[in-house]
Amino acid sequence: MNISGNNDLFLIVKGKWFKEILNGNKKEEYRLPTKYWNNRIINRNYCNIVFQLGYAKTAKRITVKYLDYELKEITQGMFNEKIKVIALKFGNILNIAITK
Repeated sequence: MNISGNNDLFLIVKGKWFKEILNGNKKEEYRLPTKYWNNRIINRNYCNIVFQLGYAKTAKRITVKYLDYELKEITQGMFNEKIKVIALKFGNILNIAITK
């Protein structure tokens, strides 16, 4: 999928998070603010986010409405460590597909 051509942000996620998005329980996706993710997200305008379940050619995909991003600090892990993240906020599911 060509990100710049269709203005969608394409992200690979693990099964646990894919199911949470599919069930409507997850409305934010986190990425560490590395140079790579800063370049892909900060000050970029996307229409949608396409979440793909793993790397298989026939992987399931969910397209959701992209709302915005926020730089924030979250608590994570068994030691409750605080980390800074880019929180991608998204809305309703627009499409569910299996690629062929």
